[in-house]
Amino acid sequence: MEDERDLSGQALQQAIVSVFTAMAGMSAEITDTRDVPPFETPVINARIAFSGPCSGDLGLMIEQPLAELIGTNMLGFAPGEHLIQDMIDDAVKELLNVVCGQFITSMFGSKPVFSLNIPQVFPLSAPVCNALVQSSPLLAFRVQGFTLLGSVRIRKAE
Repeated sequence: MEDERDLSGQALQQAIVSVFTAMAGMSAEITDTRDVPPFETPVINARIAFSGPCSGDLGLMIEQPLAELIGTNMLGFAPGEHLIQDMIDDAVKELLNVVCGQFITSMFGSKPVFSLNIPQVFPLSAPVCNALVQSSPLLAFRVQGFTLLGSVRIRKAE
């Protein structure tokens, strides 16, 4: 079980680093969750579920200023130009959708067929996010000076 968690974590790390570079024009640097400073404001929690030969879900917890940068870069806006929250959320969902596709291909190859649910985005309070950092197996990244957390859960088909 631990080896599978390591493999899925590595696949998610690779997908995040690759997709952030290609789609958002940003470098995502892998860091240790022990080095993540406490969150002081709510974060955007984006989740996507998948099903096929096995099922599972991926999650990204993104600081709001980073989500705004993602939206700005992906939508081609000038830095500092105002984006409405729906635009930011849509950019984050699309980014997560592509991360999930790359993750699935990396983990399971290109032959198995998977279905992806529509990504969901909702706020997560700073205290809840801080508790998750302490208690959940998360991956941590630094992007443009902001923290990004990733999670993956895989359930075997029954």
